[in-house]
Amino acid sequence: MKTILACLLALLLSISHLLAQKSEPVSINLNNYKHPQQYFLDHYGTDDSSKALIKYFFKIRKASTIETVIGAFLAGGLISAFLSTNATFVAVLYAPVIFADALLIIDGPVAQLVYTRKKLLHLLTDYQSGKHLPKKLIKKWRFKRELNNLNKVNFT
Repeated sequence: MKTILACLLALLLSISHLLAQKSEPVSINLNNYKHPQQYFLDHYGTDDSSKALIKYFFKIRKASTIETVIGAFLAGGLISAFLSTNATFVAVLYAPVIFADALLIIDGPVAQLVYTRKKLLHLLTDYQSGKHLPKKLIKKWRFKRELNNLNKVNFT
């Protein structure tokens, strides 16, 4: 049991280290990006695309936090089930739940590492200086949904 948990922890740490994206060294003060969503909207939300980008990043970050909490809660329940009953029976019965729990525990922190506020600030400053938003980001349906929601609000 302890070896399974140790392997899962090692897998989580190695995946999160590999997927962490390195950004270019830009002289951005630490105080510029450690702010809530409303600060970003007030200071960097100049048009619909930048507002949609800010809302998109913060929704992804909030969802990843919820995923991590749910995964930790399920892991606690599964550990208590392993300790209280026959471990083989529980492992066979709850194999899909264990797999989904592992995905939740891994996906949450990885999303937090990928969608950082520092990366958001880099994208916003690049966008305001005249560069385009990355095509990979523009094609995502959640970003398009945020942009459509802002357009609906502006038309009504």
